[in-house]
Amino acid sequence: MRLRLVLPSLLALLALLATSTLAGCGGTSAYCGEVEDRQKHLSEVVASGEKNALIDALPDFRALRDKAPDDIRDEWTTVIDAVERLRRAVASKDEDATAAAATALQSDAVSDALVGVQQEVRDVCHTPLTL
Repeated sequence: MRLRLVLPSLLALLALLATSTLAGCGGTSAYCGEVEDRQKHLSEVVASGEKNALIDALPDFRALRDKAPDDIRDEWTTVIDAVERLRRAVASKDEDATAAAATALQSDAVSDALVGVQQEVRDVCHTPLTL
Protein backbone atom coordinates (compact mmCIF):
# COMPACT_ATOMS: atom_id res chain seq x y z
CA MET A 1 0.00 0.00 0.00
CA ARG A 2 2.77 2.45 0.94
CA LEU A 3 4.63 1.63 -2.26
CA ARG A 4 1.63 2.75 -4.32
CA LEU A 5 1.70 6.13 -2.60
CA VAL A 6 5.46 6.57 -2.85
CA LEU A 7 5.98 5.23 -6.38
CA PRO A 8 4.12 8.00 -8.25
CA SER A 9 6.00 10.67 -6.29
CA LEU A 10 9.31 8.93 -6.95
CA LEU A 11 8.56 8.62 -10.67
CA ALA A 12 7.60 12.30 -10.83
CA LEU A 13 10.86 13.22 -9.10
CA LEU A 14 12.89 11.05 -11.48
CA ALA A 15 11.14 12.59 -14.49
CA LEU A 16 11.91 16.06 -13.18
CA LEU A 17 15.57 15.17 -12.62
CA ALA A 18 15.87 13.61 -16.07
CA THR A 19 14.36 16.69 -17.69
CA SER A 20 16.70 18.98 -15.77
CA THR A 21 19.72 16.88 -16.67
CA LEU A 22 18.80 16.73 -20.34
CA ALA A 23 18.22 20.47 -20.46
CA GLY A 24 21.64 21.06 -18.93
CA CYS A 25 23.33 18.69 -21.35
CA GLY A 26 21.62 20.36 -24.29
CA GLY A 27 23.05 23.74 -23.31
CA THR A 28 26.52 22.38 -22.70
CA SER A 29 26.32 20.26 -25.81
CA ALA A 30 25.34 23.27 -27.92
CA TYR A 31 28.19 25.31 -26.43
CA CYS A 32 30.74 22.56 -27.00
CA GLY A 33 29.49 22.11 -30.55
CA GLU A 34 29.94 25.84 -31.14
CA VAL A 35 33.45 25.67 -29.65
CA GLU A 36 34.30 22.79 -31.97
CA ASP A 37 32.85 24.59 -35.00
CA ARG A 38 34.80 27.79 -34.32
CA GLN A 39 37.98 26.43 -32.75
CA LYS A 40 40.07 26.11 -35.92
CA HIS A 41 39.09 29.52 -37.29
CA LEU A 42 39.76 31.23 -33.95
CA SER A 43 43.15 29.60 -33.64
CA GLU A 44 44.07 30.66 -37.17
CA VAL A 45 42.87 34.24 -36.67
CA VAL A 46 44.68 34.69 -33.38
CA ALA A 47 47.84 32.90 -34.58
CA SER A 48 47.99 35.07 -37.70
CA GLY A 49 49.52 37.87 -35.68
CA GLU A 50 47.52 40.40 -37.69
CA LYS A 51 46.89 43.61 -35.80
CA ASN A 52 43.14 43.20 -36.30
CA ALA A 53 43.05 39.53 -35.31
CA LEU A 54 40.90 40.04 -32.25
CA ILE A 55 38.53 42.27 -34.19
CA ASP A 56 38.27 39.59 -36.87
CA ALA A 57 37.39 37.10 -34.14
CA LEU A 58 34.44 39.15 -32.81
CA PRO A 59 31.76 37.17 -34.69
CA ASP A 60 33.20 33.95 -33.26
CA PHE A 61 33.33 35.41 -29.75
CA ARG A 62 29.71 36.55 -30.01
CA ALA A 63 28.53 33.17 -31.22
CA LEU A 64 30.35 31.45 -28.37
CA ARG A 65 28.91 33.85 -25.81
CA ASP A 66 25.41 33.25 -27.15
CA LYS A 67 25.78 29.49 -26.60
CA ALA A 68 27.83 29.70 -23.40
CA PRO A 69 26.55 28.36 -20.10
CA ASP A 70 25.28 31.08 -17.78
CA ASP A 71 28.26 30.77 -15.46
CA ILE A 72 30.72 31.96 -18.14
CA ARG A 73 28.58 34.34 -20.21
CA ASP A 74 29.74 37.42 -18.25
CA GLU A 75 33.37 36.57 -19.00
CA TRP A 76 32.58 36.33 -22.71
CA THR A 77 30.84 39.71 -22.50
CA THR A 78 33.90 41.25 -20.82
CA VAL A 79 36.12 40.00 -23.66
CA ILE A 80 33.68 41.09 -26.36
CA ASP A 81 33.19 44.55 -24.86
CA ALA A 82 36.95 45.14 -24.74
CA VAL A 83 37.47 43.98 -28.33
CA GLU A 84 34.45 45.98 -29.48
CA ARG A 85 35.97 49.08 -27.86
CA LEU A 86 39.16 48.42 -29.82
CA ARG A 87 37.17 47.94 -33.03
CA ARG A 88 35.44 51.28 -32.60
CA ALA A 89 38.71 53.05 -31.79
CA VAL A 90 40.48 51.59 -34.82
CA ALA A 91 37.52 52.50 -37.06
CA SER A 92 37.61 56.09 -35.77
CA LYS A 93 41.33 56.30 -36.58
CA ASP A 94 41.84 57.97 -33.21
CA GLU A 95 45.31 56.95 -32.07
CA ASP A 96 44.72 57.90 -28.44
CA ALA A 97 41.47 55.92 -28.29
CA THR A 98 43.15 52.97 -29.98
CA ALA A 99 46.02 53.04 -27.49
CA ALA A 100 43.57 53.23 -24.57
CA ALA A 101 41.51 50.34 -25.96
CA ALA A 102 44.64 48.25 -26.50
CA THR A 103 45.71 48.96 -22.91
CA ALA A 104 42.23 47.99 -21.67
CA LEU A 105 42.60 44.64 -23.45
CA GLN A 106 45.55 43.94 -21.18
CA SER A 107 43.65 44.79 -17.99
CA ASP A 108 43.29 42.29 -15.18
CA ALA A 109 39.54 42.08 -15.82
CA VAL A 110 39.97 41.08 -19.46
CA SER A 111 42.90 38.77 -18.69
CA ASP A 112 40.90 37.05 -15.96
CA ALA A 113 37.91 36.72 -18.29
CA LEU A 114 40.07 35.12 -20.99
CA VAL A 115 41.53 32.67 -18.48
CA GLY A 116 38.03 31.86 -17.24
CA VAL A 117 36.70 31.26 -20.75
CA GLN A 118 39.59 28.98 -21.67
CA GLN A 119 39.31 27.05 -18.40
CA GLU A 120 35.56 26.58 -18.87
CA VAL A 121 36.10 25.20 -22.37
CA ARG A 122 38.69 22.75 -21.04
CA ASP A 123 36.50 21.71 -18.10
CA VAL A 124 33.16 21.52 -19.88
CA CYS A 125 34.09 20.60 -23.44
CA HIS A 126 37.37 18.81 -22.68
CA THR A 127 39.18 20.66 -25.42
CA PRO A 128 41.56 23.60 -25.54
CA LEU A 129 40.56 26.93 -27.06
CA THR A 130 43.40 29.22 -28.01
CA LEU A 131 42.61 32.90 -27.61
